[in-house]
Amino acid sequence: MEDQILSNVQNVLNRYSDIRNKILVEADQVVNRFNTLGISAEFEKYLNQHLKFAETVLEKFKDKGLSRFDLFRLAGFTASEENFSNAVAAILDPNRPHQLGKKPLQSVLKKILERNQDQISILSAVSDSKTIQVRRELNLGSTIPDILVESDKFIIFIENKIRHGKETLNSNSHKQTDRQWKELERRGKSLGVPDNCKLGIFLTPEGKLPANNNFVRLSVSEFVEAIDDLLKTESTEYNNTIKAFLQFYKLS
Repeated sequence: MEDQILSNVQNVLNRYSDIRNKILVEADQVVNRFNTLGISAEFEKYLNQHLKFAETVLEKFKDKGLSRFDLFRLAGFTASEENFSNAVAAILDPNRPHQLGKKPLQSVLKKILERNQDQISILSAVSDSKTIQVRRELNLGSTIPDILVESDKFIIFIENKIRHGKETLNSNSHKQTDRQWKELERRGKSLGVPDNCKLGIFLTPEGKLPANNNFVRLSVSEFVEAIDDLLKTESTEYNNTIKAFLQFYKLS
């Protein structure tokens, strides 16, 4: 049953991609034709008016979540920061019954290492940790990280944003990652975690840069790729469920 569902979802996604690509090709052809023929000033004025109207319509579609045919939303799965954070935390939690243990967390860290080699110590710390805790929205007083992953050997804060999401400011105009890094260092010190085993991850669809330079950026596509690569070599009864979620997460 899961295989059939995944296959149906993939077919829909492929069809959406094909239609989108066809529209882009046709649009390029129209633009090239006008560039070849030339556009009069009067027609350009007329065209701009209609383009503005089209942009307004498209914005309304985006606001209503109608920018594409999305079976997940039709089925009631809401693309919210909270829902995605719950799922990401579950995937990274070695205590969850996904039968993958620490491997999802290790795969994501390896993906980060492709761009940030100075984070290699934390990968070893994860491997050496006997007990790892993953918590959602733990109130630490000055800040509440979306996801907290820690042991007595390392500590990770993950700030997760949905598309177009921005870091919030507190009353003192301090951005989230600034507040979180300060708390991450404080908590890490109280746990006796070495400085090279403290990590802040800014997870966004666009791969945005965090306000605090100590955080590393991670795009949703990179997260999905890391877990997808893992599932190619690790076979569990939940692989198809995880893959279906990853497709939804990547496109949202």
